[in-house]
Amino acid sequence: MWKNLSKSILKKGKKLKRKNDMNTKKKKGKNILDVLFEKNICFAVCAFSSRCINNGLEVCSTDYIVIINQCDVELVESDFTFHQTDNYKQVFERKLSPDDVEFLKKYQDRFVKVKHNKYGRVYELKGNSFKAAFENNKKNKTIH
Repeated sequence: MWKNLSKSILKKGKKLKRKNDMNTKKKKGKNILDVLFEKNICFAVCAFSSRCINNGLEVCSTDYIVIINQCDVELVESDFTFHQTDNYKQVFERKLSPDDVEFLKKYQDRFVKVKHNKYGRVYELKGNSFKAAFENNKKNKTIH
């Protein structure tokens, strides 16, 4: 699952640049990761790198997105906007703001890197695997 999901999400990094995501922050001053931790929502963070060479000038950047399961979108939709991914109907994504990335780096001990390839990296919460939650939700939907 991570092979296909991370490849499709990380490979399409240029498509994920949604500027309006960062403007949906509530006045409370909380960032998206604060809210996800507070509401005990299982999520993963994907980091993908871009590199552009033009006229001998090389520009590199790293973008971050957070992904959650469809069943959790309702819990945060009043605070933040998420977008459905193209290849996985149950997975929703949101681009992280610079403040969110700073928070992520500050609390990186809460995460474990589960995937690292030429497209980027995927981090899950320690003890709360997004992949396991995704598979469990997928299995429960096929039973019903």
